[in-house]
Amino acid sequence: MLALKGVVIKGFQRGRTINCKTANILVPDSLGLEDGVYSGWARVGHGDAHLAVISYCMNPTFNGTKRSLEVHVLYEYPDDFYGETLYLYAHGLLRTPIKFGSIEELKAQIMKDIRMAKDQLGSVPDIKQIALEKWVKLDQDDSNT
Repeated sequence: MLALKGVVIKGFQRGRTINCKTANILVPDSLGLEDGVYSGWARVGHGDAHLAVISYCMNPTFNGTKRSLEVHVLYEYPDDFYGETLYLYAHGLLRTPIKFGSIEELKAQIMKDIRMAKDQLGSVPDIKQIALEKWVKLDQDDSNT
C-alpha cells in the first residue's frame, strides 16, 4: 500500500487518556491515502518493526478540522519519542472513519481495530519483510535527493 516516514510531533494527548498512546506524524495535507484506519508496521528510527494501527482522518469523534496521522504501535516503548523519525507501512484498510457517540464506543472500536490488524497482518506471508524493503527504498530515495 503506502510506505512513508515522518517526524513524531506532540498531539492532543487524547490517546493517553483512553490507554491507547499514539504517535502523531507531521504530514502534508494529501498523502495519497484514503481517510481511514489501517493495519501496518511501524518502527522508530532504525529499531525493530512492530505491528501498528494507523489512523489517517479528521478525527470526527473530536470534531477535527484538519487531517492527522496517528499511529498506535503494538509495542510498549519505555519512553516517548517526540522528534524521532517514525517509519510506517500502511498495509490494509480496516475501516472508514466513524463519529462515535461516546469515548467508551471509541475505546471498544479501538480494541476491535487492534484484533483485526493482528489477524490481517498475521495472514500475509512476508509482510514485515515487504515493509522493511520499502523503508530501505525511502532512505535510498532521500540520499539521492
